[in-house]
Amino acid sequence: MSASPSTSQNGIAMPISNVGAETSAQGAASYSAPPSRKGSIPNAIASDAATVSLPHAVVAQLEKAEAKDAKKVSKILQKEGKTSDNELKSAINDFEKLEKQHKKSSKNESKAQKASTKAAEKAAKLEVAYLKAKGKFEQAQNDAASKDALHATAKQQTTATHEKLQSSTTALEQLRQQKAVDDRERSAKLEILKAQA
Repeated sequence: MSASPSTSQNGIAMPISNVGAETSAQGAASYSAPPSRKGSIPNAIASDAATVSLPHAVVAQLEKAEAKDAKKVSKILQKEGKTSDNELKSAINDFEKLEKQHKKSSKNESKAQKASTKAAEKAAKLEVAYLKAKGKFEQAQNDAASKDALHATAKQQTTATHEKLQSSTTALEQLRQQKAVDDRERSAKLEILKAQA
């Protein structure tokens, strides 16, 4: 036999089971808890009872606020992930540029070294005929000095770019390791937020 509907204080029909719940809620609202003593209900249970007696609208509002906060935190974490990705891309681009410069300077050094060796050999041959070709010898000697200077400059550039490359390699590796740690922490936080949503 089905329960007949009843009417609330506002004149709205509701099932008898809801009437009992409403009556209990009213009683709970007017009930004054006795002073705490041995054998009384623990504070945690009393707190749970207070939470259960909260109106549905208040509970829904609290859940909505929690979901909104979780969504904000999730967006912040996603933004941090994008920023981390952009920093890594920028570091990789800088590393690749330095690597290209290093290869270019190494190639220039090799060319300059070959040119310097060739010029020195030419100067040695012309020195034998110095009395007969003094002008050519001096010209070749000047050319050798110029090429040697270029070689020294190229070598300095190679050394400088090599040091920068080593520093960039260390920084890039540290950035990759830090990103891996950040990604793991961010992923764990997102999983917790998803579970709470």
